[in-house]
Amino acid sequence: MTATAVPARHRHTAQEGSAPLHAGTTLIDRLATASALSERGRAVLSGLSWTTSAQALSVLVRLCSNLLLTRLLAPEAFGLVGTAFGVLATLELLSDLGLQPAVIRHERGGDLDVTSTAWWLGLARGVLLTGAAAAAAVPMAGFYEVPALAGLVVLMGTRPLLMSLRSPAYPLLRREMNYRVLFVDEVAQLLFGTGATLLMASLTGSVWAIAVGVVVGAVASVAVSWRACPRRVGRPSRPVAAGLLRFSGPVFLNTLVMAAWLKMDALLGLKLLGADAFGLYVVSLGLAGAAEALVVRVCDVYFSALAQMPAADRDGWHGVQVSRTARLAGPAFALSIVVAPIAVRFMYDERYHPAGVLLAILLARLAVRAFGQFRFQHLLAQGRVRSATVGYAVALAVQASLIVPMAERYGPTGLAWSALASTAVVTLVQELGEWRRGTATFAALAWVGLWAATGLAVAL
Repeated sequence: MTATAVPARHRHTAQEGSAPLHAGTTLIDRLATASALSERGRAVLSGLSWTTSAQALSVLVRLCSNLLLTRLLAPEAFGLVGTAFGVLATLELLSDLGLQPAVIRHERGGDLDVTSTAWWLGLARGVLLTGAAAAAAVPMAGFYEVPALAGLVVLMGTRPLLMSLRSPAYPLLRREMNYRVLFVDEVAQLLFGTGATLLMASLTGSVWAIAVGVVVGAVASVAVSWRACPRRVGRPSRPVAAGLLRFSGPVFLNTLVMAAWLKMDALLGLKLLGADAFGLYVVSLGLAGAAEALVVRVCDVYFSALAQMPAADRDGWHGVQVSRTARLAGPAFALSIVVAPIAVRFMYDERYHPAGVLLAILLARLAVRAFGQFRFQHLLAQGRVRSATVGYAVALAVQASLIVPMAERYGPTGLAWSALASTAVVTLVQELGEWRRGTATFAALAWVGLWAATGLAVAL
């Protein structure tokens, strides 16, 4: 028996380590249940270990490369690249079809017709995204009044097309919880992309170095995917496409609203603050992003585990895991928030010292967002993302009302505070939606919020 196929008769409670012993339950049933739980537990722990290793290496490499790049490039360069990243990330989120979770949840997710149909849909999306980026490049450069932005957007805009060329079997890595190959993929992207960026920056001292690194990293990911999990590309199937898109419809709407909220600071920062001040924000955002990437990868593992679990067990299991995780993560986030300004002053030259306060605020935001992301994976696995969509819509309104006045009054610090406030709104609204179902975990959320607030109070 594998961790991906647990019969209904072997369902277990989330509160205990074994199944409830109903009348008529045989010893064989109990042993089979324990075996299934053990396999799932081992798969989760293996996934977490590979994911954590990848992100630990990523944090180390990013930190070293950022230290070098801040000596090779001016803050203005980070402001330009941060804006280009924000635009492209928004385009990607606005067109997210939710194909990967759809394949993971599909009852025949490993079949050729399913993987091939998802691949063709992803390729069409990649072509449209790259074309949209190219078409929007010049108008965007005019809006921000920065001509150099157009070329950056065109070059970096090739990434969605390149990533859509990865092997059709790539989504199966998460379905099968094969995070060892995903570790290799992330390391390849990181090392090849970072190496190309540093080489170009040392030779040219130009902002183009970062854009070239983005493209090189994407090419490395394509190569690794075909080497590690080759699979023939078959013909797409209309019925399969309809099934995949039927699941991804609510996910698409959710991601549409989330993109408008999540990327508002990156889209408006250059316009509100100017290249130099926004560059400081982008540097702090990049440092916080290294930790956020770890949260995202852990959530990938968490979703894969939830998706393979009987639906009746997910609510209780989520509550137990979130409570346990919050007890450990709260103090860790508080410590990172306190250390952030000191670390920035120690590692960077005086031009970048103001980024320390920004980093502390963004790490507090990440603590709250991490809690919300665990909840979202639970909602996604259950196929009910409505409360998350409502949360993003409310947060979008909050962010839109705060971002301009706070940025004008407090500069990049105001941008960070508005992001923290809107993130708290998202997480709270999601939990309120689950409160009506009796599955909210307010105590764990309050614990995380208390530690984050304590860390900020000390740091600031």
